[in-house]
Amino acid sequence: MFHARRGFVLYRDMLGSRLNKTEFTSCSIRVVFPIMLNQLIPRIGFGPAVRATAYIVLGCVTIGLALMRAQCKPANIKLFFADISYMSTEVGALITTFGFYFPIIFLQLHSVQHQVDDSDNVVFYAVIVIMNCRRIIATTFLIYTVHTTSLLEQRFGPS
Repeated sequence: MFHARRGFVLYRDMLGSRLNKTEFTSCSIRVVFPIMLNQLIPRIGFGPAVRATAYIVLGCVTIGLALMRAQCKPANIKLFFADISYMSTEVGALITTFGFYFPIIFLQLHSVQHQVDDSDNVVFYAVIVIMNCRRIIATTFLIYTVHTTSLLEQRFGPS
């Protein structure tokens, strides 16, 4: 259906899905949960603080599952695990995700070890806000790149 303007359709899809729901929701979750844990651990301890965040996640997931409905028949799970390219992509995405979170954890630990962290936890909050919300800038750049590629593809044809 969208063979002539495929790049434009991809651009609109990325713009809608990335900016409307995924980016701002995940950015707020990435900011709210560490701040909440940072405030709760000194007050009630590590175990109860982690349980409190788990209960919040459980409530959100329960609401989401209650509002969803299946629109197609379930896929055969064994076929996904048998596909080598799919599994290597998933393992690569997992390793990449670990690579994204390493600087966040390392910067906070490094600042605490070198007595940079003060009583107000300015470094903690700066790292949370700056490092976790960097994806908004990356998403904007990605959307611009796809839009530019779409315009070039429409002008000169597919490569």
